[in-house]
Amino acid sequence: GDPRQAAELYEKVGQQEQAARAYERAGVHERAASCFERAGKRPEARACWERAGDRLRAAEMALEDGDHLAAGRAFYELGSYERAVDTLSRIPSGAAGSRDASRLLARIFLEKGLIDRAKEKLEASAGGTGYAKDDLELLLLLATALERIGDVAGALGTLERIAQVDPRYSDVEARIERLAERAPGNV
Repeated sequence: GDPRQAAELYEKVGQQEQAARAYERAGVHERAASCFERAGKRPEARACWERAGDRLRAAEMALEDGDHLAAGRAFYELGSYERAVDTLSRIPSGAAGSRDASRLLARIFLEKGLIDRAKEKLEASAGGTGYAKDDLELLLLLATALERIGDVAGALGTLERIAQVDPRYSDVEARIERLAERAPGNV
């Protein structure tokens, strides 16, 4: 029969999980999310809030569940940078997701013009393992920001780190040559 009618009946008799699944089949994601929450099925509820377009509720649930990385990403995507920074900063270094959290914090700091903080987070994300291909985009953003504020040596050092990981990344070699000409001592 009609999944929405079935969902309403399940909900009336207190069978929240069955109601949620029927609401999902009917495409009524907000009601499905609420039923999943009442049934204690938080991951399913979060996914339904996402599908319903309520990213903020999904982010808040992730935060309540202690999934700081997912919550921080969602807050960032929603443009709630302060909440994203606060949430991501709760992930201890060395914990699962700490490298991804450091990268996202670095991105936020770069977008906000907080270059020193971005540099600090990027260095923390590299940890003892060094930079990886995943870091190159952010390192390039950092190099550009450093160059923009006149820190030619810092920009050059950052570009050289990129070249160590992947010499053919973007236009890194050409930028190194161009900056080397402007570096202090090359007048």
